[in-house]
Amino acid sequence: VNPVNGKVYVANTDANNADRFEGPGTFAGHSLRGHLHESRITVLSPGGGTPRVAPRHLNKHIDYSHCCAASPNPENDRSLAFPSGLAVTANGATLYVAALGSGKVGVFSTAQLEADTFVPSTANQIPVSGGGPTGLVLDEDRRQLYVMTRFDDGISIVDTRAGAETAHVRMHNPEPPSIVTGRRFLYDAKFSSSHGDSACASCHVFGDFDSLAWDLGNPDGKVIDNPGPFNSTLVNIVTGQPMEPIFHPMKGPMATQSLRGMANHGPMHWRGDRTGGNDAPSAQPDSGTFDERAAFAKFNGAFMDLLGRHETLSQEEMNAFSDFILQVRYPPNPNRPLNNVLTPDQEAGRQLFNTVNCGIPSAPDFNGAVLTCNSCHKIDPNANPGTASPGLFGSNGRGSFDFNPQLFKAPHLRNLYQKIGMFGSAPNPGFLGGDNGFKGEQVRGFGFLNDGSLDTVFRFVHGISFSEIGNGPNSNSIPEGPEGERQRRQLEAFILAFPTNMAPIVGQQITLTASSAAAVGSRVDLLRQRADAGECDLIAKTRIDGDEAGFLYVGSGSFVTDRHGQPPITDAALRSLATGTAPGTAMSGALIPTRRIRTAGPDRTGSSSLSVGAATQGRPYFFLTFLARIIVLPLPTRSSQA
Repeated sequence: VNPVNGKVYVANTDANNADRFEGPGTFAGHSLRGHLHESRITVLSPGGGTPRVAPRHLNKHIDYSHCCAASPNPENDRSLAFPSGLAVTANGATLYVAALGSGKVGVFSTAQLEADTFVPSTANQIPVSGGGPTGLVLDEDRRQLYVMTRFDDGISIVDTRAGAETAHVRMHNPEPPSIVTGRRFLYDAKFSSSHGDSACASCHVFGDFDSLAWDLGNPDGKVIDNPGPFNSTLVNIVTGQPMEPIFHPMKGPMATQSLRGMANHGPMHWRGDRTGGNDAPSAQPDSGTFDERAAFAKFNGAFMDLLGRHETLSQEEMNAFSDFILQVRYPPNPNRPLNNVLTPDQEAGRQLFNTVNCGIPSAPDFNGAVLTCNSCHKIDPNANPGTASPGLFGSNGRGSFDFNPQLFKAPHLRNLYQKIGMFGSAPNPGFLGGDNGFKGEQVRGFGFLNDGSLDTVFRFVHGISFSEIGNGPNSNSIPEGPEGERQRRQLEAFILAFPTNMAPIVGQQITLTASSAAAVGSRVDLLRQRADAGECDLIAKTRIDGDEAGFLYVGSGSFVTDRHGQPPITDAALRSLATGTAPGTAMSGALIPTRRIRTAGPDRTGSSSLSVGAATQGRPYFFLTFLARIIVLPLPTRSSQA
């Protein structure tokens, strides 16, 4: 907010998804190559300002009619991609903008920004050495700007008078080198695109999705074989005609998918058309169609055909990107109870998920005569043990006919709760009649299915293929009438609480003090119970003789400490330390993904005692320390946000 005139500056991007196609645009005469998004600051004027909402394109110097010169180039040098953190001076005259995708801080005259008279120039940009700037803190008394650089987890110190970085300090960063090295390939627009304004994170926002659909067919592309394998027969049961196992380059609009949780889930894209299945025989866990590294490598062409880079990534660069992105995971599902015991409706929905007839015949080499939900959307937390991310959570990686004119991969279901917000759908002959009226203002314009055209999970389970109307009586299908509606609500409840690699308790924290013991004691009990169940590791922090001490729960009610030579301590004794009478005494406990820690209480250098180190030997630790308080962040949850 400008403290002088009250205008609000909002960092945002504007998607160009009304246009179509990737590739050079030779056949169609146009494509999206090099013009996916525009990075903007939108000015909101209070009162009766005209216009009240005024978007300002930060890169109006770009000539989008031309693409794709090698970088660096003058156009690329002037671009600012992915504005994030903002800071405005006390006199309201200057706005600083952290450009995540450009490794720079933009400096704008607010008067010129509001009037849209500014001219993009490197003279008004401050490079920061760490890369990936996200947060800004302005200290006008010292004429310094502190910039959080996410690529290296550092802080750049900028002299605002000189307009230059004067120092850079790396924070303690326990992330493995593969995360630090590979992260830039997701966000670095200067590296990823000729214009300097596009990167994978343009659509895969923070490694997730943008809640939009895009038609990224390639009219200049080639038809390739779909190697399968398949859950269903290759017959369109609506037309009775065989379906050719191919990937046509003109695929139609598709909703952006997340880059989270791709490990162990097979080929990529809705159709599974990014696949290693044409290069090697397919076998679980990591060959052919089920080789996620080979599948992800197929995205390399998008750097040229979509982002507008002058060339694809090198093999070494693509390997580094793969190493990073295949470690990005889904966080716990917030709709699942923390004790991981489903509610009655969720449990009833789980049982229906395993039995409801989907009306699709099974492939001869697959299980059963007719597919159920769980046949394709497989849930098996123990699948492919020994891999980096074991378990199947909604997809077995195989393709099938699913009442579309193309063959699709069975998609996972871990993030459907994130897509809620579209309400109301036009009548569709594939679904039982329902309330199709206009529902007013929407949270989002795209919902469920591959093209985002369906508004709710509840409407999806009204598909005729799930019902006795479509499959006949006594077919293990959803009945009509009130009982059918109840079953559909139960299915919806379970699907929106779908499991992930992480148990619901992971990442929970609680602070125990003398005054809070009665209120939080049961939550501490729950933390320990879930650790005993093997869902997580439990650490605790408190003070002993005025010094901070860390503890790791090792089972049987016992914790080991980071203090040299100290014996294990019981849960009861540790709680008594936290609820003692010493001023400020408290204990904070947190749950971290199991097998994800080395130490219960490292200092800023990551050092710890032999006792804790021995108890957790070989486990990488993921802690961030800030001043005297310890904030525990499970890295997979953090990296699930990339």
